[in-house]
Amino acid sequence: MAIIAAGVVLGVLVSGQAGGATPPTKTPQAPDTPEVTCEAKNPAPTQTVELPEDARAIDFGPWVNSFMAEVKRNWFVPYRAMTMKGCAVITVLFHKDGSHENPIVKNPSVSSDYTRAAYNAIVAVSRMAPLPAQYQKDSLEFTITISYDPRDAETLLNQNAKPAK
Repeated sequence: MAIIAAGVVLGVLVSGQAGGATPPTKTPQAPDTPEVTCEAKNPAPTQTVELPEDARAIDFGPWVNSFMAEVKRNWFVPYRAMTMKGCAVITVLFHKDGSHENPIVKNPSVSSDYTRAAYNAIVAVSRMAPLPAQYQKDSLEFTITISYDPRDAETLLNQNAKPAK
């Protein structure tokens, strides 16, 4: 998978309530199997957008920057979660025309408020520009890791999506 690092501008929802839809999870967990949280899977998460193998030769940087800018505009960290570090791994399917289907949470945060905020920021993205013309398939599934660390909020304000090394 190609990985593109992406920063997320973080806002604060002062009411302390995270409204919006309940994020669906990709696979139901067996009753005796604990859910793997993003924090458990990624002890030091970074903002990333993972692309499938067949998309690696195409420059998705400008398209991902545009998508992450839309996510930034829709991002609100709930008041009760804004002092915590957290992350969520979310998959979203984009169609060639720039439309997308509702995202699916692969690894939620330990904070359901944080997971809901990340999910809602992605759901609120309206239709994007079409996928790059060089990409010939009808759709592309992105896996996005959105992380938040209140100590790094200033740094996140100035990051742009770029290929990870």
